[in-house]
Amino acid sequence: MFYATGALVTSTPPTITFANLNKTYGETNFNLGATSNSAGAISYSIVAGGTGSASLSGTNNETVTLGNSGTVTIRATQAANGGFTAGTKDITLTINKAALTVTANSGLSKVYGFTDPILTYTITGFQGGDTEGDLDTPVSIS
Repeated sequence: MFYATGALVTSTPPTITFANLNKTYGETNFNLGATSNSAGAISYSIVAGGTGSASLSGTNNETVTLGNSGTVTIRATQAANGGFTAGTKDITLTINKAALTVTANSGLSKVYGFTDPILTYTITGFQGGDTEGDLDTPVSIS
């Protein structure tokens, strides 16, 4: 509450519109876009916890760089402005795993009684600088 020209005015919390997001590991950076009925500045932060990772940068931390797959809680914080109090709204950013494709290399043959050929494969779908060495579970073919 505050007084304006001798009258008691009650501040109202802002209505912040900020929806949960779904992204896939390896997608490009993107900007957050919370909106509100208040003109107060909106800034963003990552709330501790969650199973994934991301980082924020840029003006008011609005640019998201995705990290590991999982969930990340992002908080929009709006400064008080005019007849509005400060406010916050949390959303969940879900970072889905990127799909990988393992393809057996063709052209191998086996003659009865001879040694088995060495089986080889190709993996596609890695993101950024990821390689087979970054896999949580190694590929096994037989």
